[in-house]
Amino acid sequence: DSAFAYCSSLNGTLSFDSKQEDKITIGMRSFYGCSNLCNRLDITQNVDTIGEEAFAYCSGFDSLYISYGKFERINSRAFFHCSGFTGSISIPSQITHIYDEAFSGCSGFNSRFEVPYIYYGKGVFSYCSGLESLNLYNCYVIHDYMFQGCTSLQKPYFRSQTSLYSHSFEGCTSFTGTLDLSDVSQVGSYAFAGCTGISKVSFGENNNYYNYVDRYTFANCTGLNGILLLPDNFRTLYEGCFYNCHSIENLIFSNSITSIPDYAFYNCSGIKGSLTISINIDYIGKCAFDFVQFSEIIYYRTQPLNCGENAFPTNLKVSVPSHYISNEFCGIKLNDEDPVEIPTQTPVPEVSETIIYDAENDDSNALNKKIEEAFNKLKNGNENTNKVVYINADKYNFTSNLLPDEFISSEGNTIIEFQEGNLNLALDNKPNITVQLKESTANLMMKGNGILDIDSVSGSNSINITNNFDINGSFTLKVLSSSKCESISIDS
Repeated sequence: DSAFAYCSSLNGTLSFDSKQEDKITIGMRSFYGCSNLCNRLDITQNVDTIGEEAFAYCSGFDSLYISYGKFERINSRAFFHCSGFTGSISIPSQITHIYDEAFSGCSGFNSRFEVPYIYYGKGVFSYCSGLESLNLYNCYVIHDYMFQGCTSLQKPYFRSQTSLYSHSFEGCTSFTGTLDLSDVSQVGSYAFAGCTGISKVSFGENNNYYNYVDRYTFANCTGLNGILLLPDNFRTLYEGCFYNCHSIENLIFSNSITSIPDYAFYNCSGIKGSLTISINIDYIGKCAFDFVQFSEIIYYRTQPLNCGENAFPTNLKVSVPSHYISNEFCGIKLNDEDPVEIPTQTPVPEVSETIIYDAENDDSNALNKKIEEAFNKLKNGNENTNKVVYINADKYNFTSNLLPDEFISSEGNTIIEFQEGNLNLALDNKPNITVQLKESTANLMMKGNGILDIDSVSGSNSINITNNFDINGSFTLKVLSSSKCESISIDS
């Protein structure tokens, strides 16, 4: 270890005798900082170990060739900041592990790199600023910091179900145009932060794996512009996900999103239109929209929204219902002398599908599968619509979790044994539906006009119904005389 470390007077070509039968071990930091070594570095086939930082800061080498041999691991920072290497990186097939920052800072590599599927530590190729393109056909996991700071790298094509870990392409400023994430399965925090050339992100509507935006994933992507569309399958946003993306001009949220986290759209100052807050939103975090100058905020619920500090600039116009029960909205003072009338809510288009439930042959799993298939069919080409599945059955168990724009209804008399999950009911066509509640707390959502019969079989004398109700709905809850329930509380 450290045999020739800091021997800056060593110069010329470094060679290992490939004809020697004995194995050669290059220990930890053996040539660390020997910056005057030059020409090509050949790692011959009889080398069995390359230790940690073995050639770190050997900036004089102009190329690297690793022979097919017996060693399987390239240890941490083995070639760290060997900035003189040019040409391509070629990893022999016997290599199974490359550890943390092994090639980090090798800024001279400048041609296409075919990335093998092996184990990688953190930041293996980070700050290889000369790398121009990647072939990821054989690699479907991009590890933490793997290509961070590769500023010449062109946008790669990701194979289906690729996982992109945290900081994986952070600061890759040469990515341009549309970033297609429609087939990936995971995108970690800060994965594309600072990729200033990206102008649009395509998330895909039918991706069942990637349905969230992680912490600061697109922070400081200042080239993102136009409309940012988060499709209906997206359920969760995390802190700072679009922090300082100041060229975005408009937002279209998934109906499935129920909260906006801290700093999510902080300083997205290009957004100028109005913001209509869905009745599904129950929380907006600290500085989530700070420095965003919406022309107007439209809010339909009568109760104040739970907001963090500085969720919005305090000088915005807010439209709330005339029976709104507070004199402020998320820290914005409302003018009592000039009450604001809520605009008429635009009706949401509706599409529907009918399924048949065979009580003799279908168990609850079979029913859930039919419901899922029906909703998947309705999703195709039906953005920003309510999807209603009519179930033709006299009685069935329900255990599914529905998205906020997915509803169940009936074409006749139906008893639903509500076991678990969340149940959204469409009462528009005045179906005769009885819901038998197994638990004392039920996660129900109703829309439209009609009557819903409640039958508590939980043994509790009270029922707590939680979720949101259609602002335009007018419905009646009836507790059946057979039920032991004495009271109903509603959290809406």
